[in-house]
Amino acid sequence: MIVAILLAAGRSRRMGTQKLLLPVDGVPLLRKVATAFPQHLVDRLLIVVRPDAHDLRATFQSPHLQWVENPMPESQMLDSIRYGLRAIPPETKTLLITPADMPALDAPLISSMLSAWKTCRHSLLVPVYQGRRGHPLILSALHVPEIMSQHDEVGLRGLLHAHSHDIYEWPSPSPAVLQDWDTSADLRH
Repeated sequence: MIVAILLAAGRSRRMGTQKLLLPVDGVPLLRKVATAFPQHLVDRLLIVVRPDAHDLRATFQSPHLQWVENPMPESQMLDSIRYGLRAIPPETKTLLITPADMPALDAPLISSMLSAWKTCRHSLLVPVYQGRRGHPLILSALHVPEIMSQHDEVGLRGLLHAHSHDIYEWPSPSPAVLQDWDTSADLRH
């Protein structure tokens, strides 16, 4: 089973407004990013949100979508990841983890990444564009116990450092793996 986790529990402070509701191609950003993970590519889509994120939940529904609450949205991103991991089905083999503010991600790119994943012999896949690592991270579910119990101060960077010998740096054909929305200036690029 393949599960994607979108991290959407942030408050968008640098943006000054709920960025995941801003329109991209005529739909809210969160919905646009979620369409990069359709059911024919991932068996389950988990979106981690704040408990009061009724506005985000109203953006869309899908048969393979499950909303997961992070009751401590002011905490580190690792906490949102852990809440998402607590919700994965036991038969999960592969995980994709990404922030939800990546507007240029699309299904063909995710499909290419998953194809590379199926043939690589590593337990971690990181997309790389022009020498810079991006998102989403693809990993074996075998790493879940380590994520749940270690790397509190450094998050997934600690996992990547601890397993640097087991990372496939997938050469992304697109800068989409680097493009996120953090500030209003990012909207103009």
